[in-house]
Amino acid sequence: MKGLDLLFRVIQANRGLSPDPDDRLAYAEGLGLKLFFHAASALYLARGTIIPDFPSVKVQLGDESSINVIARAAFETFLVFHYVFVEPKSLDEKNYRFWVWKANGVAVPHDIITYNNKGKLTFEQYSQELDSIQRNLSTNSIFLKLNNRQQKRVLEKYEWRLNPGDERRKSWRDIAFSAGLGRAMSSGMYKVTSGYTHSDSHSIYQMKVAAYEHALKHRSLLQKISIGAALNNIAISIACFIRGYCGLFPDSMVVLESDEEGKTMIDEWIEVGKILGEDDKQD
Repeated sequence: MKGLDLLFRVIQANRGLSPDPDDRLAYAEGLGLKLFFHAASALYLARGTIIPDFPSVKVQLGDESSINVIARAAFETFLVFHYVFVEPKSLDEKNYRFWVWKANGVAVPHDIITYNNKGKLTFEQYSQELDSIQRNLSTNSIFLKLNNRQQKRVLEKYEWRLNPGDERRKSWRDIAFSAGLGRAMSSGMYKVTSGYTHSDSHSIYQMKVAAYEHALKHRSLLQKISIGAALNNIAISIACFIRGYCGLFPDSMVVLESDEEGKTMIDEWIEVGKILGEDDKQD
């Protein structure tokens, strides 16, 4: 709860700042709010949820599955923030990653509107935004370092994790390593939460066991461990996000620096996320 409160306060510290031309601040804040909502929802579910007005029976949820799905979404929210806003070193790299990531999101409603042949004004607005981004990319030094095949993938498919000198798009594991996280976080926990997201057999079996345990009015030890691990995953994501966010926004850093307990907690969770990190980067 302390980390959740600190996340909210460092985001709120930027409220009222003048918007930048391409709403970059708004997108950074949006990722922070998305992470906040994920974390708050997971915490609520972890306490146990009752649906009193369910028509058939009184449903009580421990919902290990949803907590793990949320944990993956929270982790990916941090990874997007790190990749787009924190990791880039030069202004051109910052612009390149932001523009392509933004274009990828704009292209989705643009394509839906095109398919449905509705909302002409909105369609034109999305088209203008995509055209503007493509014009910006045409003179960007990072984009120009991509080979022809990569440039086509960026301009036509808006693949936002492509980088010069690398034919494949950067994986979530790659981004996690670049953020200083180790295999326990970037590979192990991510695979577990992905299993719940994609309904692998292990996650389905765990849900069946959980349903039986809830019928007995208690959680199994394995379920408690799974939920605890997912919440720890979220706590690490929050800590890493706060550190990166405060590095970008001075007003947010003031909030963090004034909270000694919060600073210590953030450092401790970041350290947990680094476990096995240095050795595993050679895998």
